[in-house]
Formats: sequence, C-alpha cells, structure tokens
Amino acid sequence: MIIGEGHVSLRGFVRPAKQQTIEDCFCNCRNQFSLEQMRMFFTDFWAVGNHEKQNYYLRGCLEVLGTETLNNGTTRKMYRYKLKLRESTVYVCRKFFLGLYGINESRIRRKVRHQNNKCKIQC
Repeated sequence: MIIGEGHVSLRGFVRPAKQQTIEDCFCNCRNQFSLEQMRMFFTDFWAVGNHEKQNYYLRGCLEVLGTETLNNGTTRKMYRYKLKLRESTVYVCRKFFLGLYGINESRIRRKVRHQNNKCKIQC
C-alpha cells in the first residue's frame, strides 16, 4: 500500500485517498504555480512512502519568524511556509500549503513542529 491511497484500516475504518484541496486565499498563492507544478508537489510528497520522512520534509518547509507573547503570558511561535521552485524559494500562506499537500493543521502542529530537528530534509 502506498501512503496516501485509500484503504481499510486494521480496525475496519474506510480511509479515503488523500486529495489536494487548493482553495482561493487572499494572498493568491495559487497564481504563483501552474496546475502541473501543484500536482507535482502533491504526488512527490505522497510518493515518499514514509510518514517520518514526510514530516522531516514538512519541517524543512517551515521557517520560524519569531515568538509572540499573548496577554495571558503564554508564548507561541509564528511560522512562514516556503516551497522550493527551481532555484527560488516561494513563500505561501498556511491555507495554501496545507491544501497543496492534502494535510491538516494537526499534522503540522503535533508531528512536525514538536519533533527535534535532526535529519532535516530541505524543502
């Protein structure tokens, strides 16, 4: 089984195949890429076939902008999402980034941001 393909889990749950969900955003990130390029990002990502390697790749696409302190005293990091396109780096919004790879915010929050950064694969 290839990661990202539809399947039935060991507990009998039907898991649909991952899909790109490119939505329009205020920053018009979609206009920076052709449909072919967007499809290539998606298929290459899911073809890796290893969840851990995918997380390392995603971690390489995050750039910490700084830390913000909230009114209640807690701090949070602010991130920027980047994609490598030929020889240049293109920055995109979170909404576009998540839709491009067919993932959700919880994967970024739980499995990418909070792991240590050894073995980082560049985006």
